[in-house]
Parts: sequence; C-alpha cells; structure tokens
Amino acid sequence: MTIVQLGGFSDRAAALSKGRVAAISGPPGTAELLPGGGIHNLVQMADLPKPPPYPFINLATTKPYLGRNRAILKKVLMAQIEGVHYIKTNEEGTKRILALVAKGGTTAYLQAAYDALRKLIQERPYVDREGVNEVIQSELQMKENQGRSLAYEDVADMSLISELQQEGFLGKVFGGK
Repeated sequence: MTIVQLGGFSDRAAALSKGRVAAISGPPGTAELLPGGGIHNLVQMADLPKPPPYPFINLATTKPYLGRNRAILKKVLMAQIEGVHYIKTNEEGTKRILALVAKGGTTAYLQAAYDALRKLIQERPYVDREGVNEVIQSELQMKENQGRSLAYEDVADMSLISELQQEGFLGKVFGGK
C-alpha cells in the first residue's frame, strides 16, 4: 500500500470518486456527503470506545504572538468556547451552519457530521498531555528528527484556559465548575 498526499478534502473526495485511490481520510459525514453511495466508513473516530486523545479544535499561535496579544487571544478562546457550547446545545442551528459550509450536504450528511462533531468536540479545550506526547514521540522517531528533543511544554500552553477556568468563565458557559 502507498499513502499519498492529495490535498484538501475536496481533492481527496474527487480522487476517491474517480477511483484514483482506494480510501481517504475525511471529516465526519464523508460517506453521506460523497455522491453515488457505495462508500463505507472503515472507522469513525467518534464511535471508538476511547477516541484518540487529540484535540478536535484548538487555538494555535506562536509564543511571541501570545506574549504581545494575550488579551486578543483570550477573547478568541472565549468565543471558541462559546461556539462549542452552541454546538453542544443547538443541534438544528449547528446543522444550518454546517449546511452553509458543506454546500450540497444532504440531511444524512448533516446529521452524521453533527453527531460525530458533538461526540468529538471537547467542552473545555485542554490540550491532552498524552495525545501531544504521542505525536511528539512519533515525530521524534522519524529519520530527519533523530537526535532532536521536544516536550509538551514546548508546544502547549494552557495558561489562557487555566485563567478562564479560575475566572469562572467555563462554569458560566457550561455550568458547574
């Protein structure tokens, strides 16, 4: 088997529908979105008993930018958290938004995408140490990275989410602590 880089989802979907590849990775609802049917999910991350501990949605920036623009990034993170709350509590509204993004998305696609999204998306966007360490170890084993070192703290900064937790923002949005 050869694994090839094909580009974005639309490129991968086109290659699959034209028979140029035998399988693709895709977002939730892929089998329901692609025309003609006959496409089957081999695995749905959302349906695994213990999905991989990787964040589904995260906020990425550089340390210098975080240092210079902390207040702005905090507001962006707050908006992201409120968006997650909307997804978790407003199925029909979320499916309307998904329909705008996935032009031509069928009712079956919208439902499958929403169901998976709701399962995968974290209420509190902490970056899981175990998941990050798995990715780091995988990267460090690659030939071109031999001899390099990298730690969780080099790539993850939980200070903004911790601040929001301490200020009660997460409890206000999701209830509880």
